[in-house]
Amino acid sequence: HKLKMHHLKIIFLNYFLNLDISYYHKDINHNIPLETLFYNLEEVLLQVAKDSKVIADYLNDKIDGVEIEYCSTVRDEASCVEACAKATNDKDCIAVITWMHTFSPAKMWIKGLQLLKKPLLHFHTQANEKLPYDEIDMDFMNLNQTAHGGREYGFIATRLGVKREVVVGYYEHEDVIEKIKKFIDVAR
Repeated sequence: HKLKMHHLKIIFLNYFLNLDISYYHKDINHNIPLETLFYNLEEVLLQVAKDSKVIADYLNDKIDGVEIEYCSTVRDEASCVEACAKATNDKDCIAVITWMHTFSPAKMWIKGLQLLKKPLLHFHTQANEKLPYDEIDMDFMNLNQTAHGGREYGFIATRLGVKREVVVGYYEHEDVIEKIKKFIDVAR
């Protein structure tokens, strides 16, 4: 096991919500929580946690000198505030990496980002390198909308004036790993 000098916390986010659901299902009773329409929410969150852990473990294997700590999935404003406050107050935490697994209501990040006092990297990646075009369905698309969630998160961070580094690309690609390493060097 390699020696780690600092902790680099990664906050992974998923908040399943499809605002366009009425476009696909005109007869939906809008009093039903949206997260129950396509998925069992707990199954979705387990999948998000699994994908997040895979990425954190991969980055740990590729990046020396820091420990990338997977934090539990941020689900709402309260858990976002808690995660950002915890990272800010942790003397061993040198930075935070956020990843939007799927669509997220960016307004839930406002208070947390305002509390965060550590360098921030917005990691814009996918759990899958390629889309499974032969078997893709709405359930897959709803779970894997990082493009949508990442853009909305980036927009709110910009509106708040949050200074951050943005790294775009598939997490296993060497050029992406190199960009994350450069961020870590600066964060130290």
